[in-house]
Amino acid sequence: MITALTVAVGGCALALAAWCGFAAYRDQPTKDWHFIGMAVVSLLALVQLVVGVVRLAGGDRPDQG
Repeated sequence: MITALTVAVGGCALALAAWCGFAAYRDQPTKDWHFIGMAVVSLLALVQLVVGVVRLAGGDRPDQG
């Protein structure tokens, strides 16, 4: 796993949760921008998955088992 990408996924997911939570608090409907944010978080997670699988297939082993 790439540490910077892991932090980016977590940070984006937390920011999206705060943004959607604030919109829910203000009783606003889900908008297209929220779905775009969800797509970005999903895309980052998918990239992390692909990187992990490629590194495992290439012979890398986890540091902590």
